[in-house]
Amino acid sequence: MRLLLERAFSAEITFHEANPECVIGLDDFGGEHRNCDLVVLCGVGRSLLSSMLRAKADEPLGDDTIGDYYDRTADSRSNVPARIRQLSSALFGRVPDAAIRKLRYQLLHAAAATLIEAAANKTELALFLVYEFRWPRLNERKLTQNSTVFGTA
Repeated sequence: MRLLLERAFSAEITFHEANPECVIGLDDFGGEHRNCDLVVLCGVGRSLLSSMLRAKADEPLGDDTIGDYYDRTADSRSNVPARIRQLSSALFGRVPDAAIRKLRYQLLHAAAATLIEAAANKTELALFLVYEFRWPRLNERKLTQNSTVFGTA
């Protein structure tokens, strides 16, 4: 991780704190909030960086698009539609339109939590990082799906 960050930021990295398996509250709604594999607070030169690491091991980055998840829960008593509208407004400045509805819900959730954690730590920089473990017997379909989500296929 140090090498990746030093290459990306062209600066010396100093690690201050690492918190595994923590939950970041997204809003005042009940239910599931953001479960993080690892949150790291570090120095990047003279700036502070809050980074959230999501590790994947032969699993997809969520099957639901924002639009599909919103539509599936819209007529229920779920807080999901309100949460999606709130997160979309906070991140994009608008309610979910056609472009936003195509994005993965899990990535919206993660991006919002990354920024919330950065604000809580009063850092100048925020980073959401997905680390995908690979081995010879991995599920190629899931790997391809993840690559498509990030536009790397």
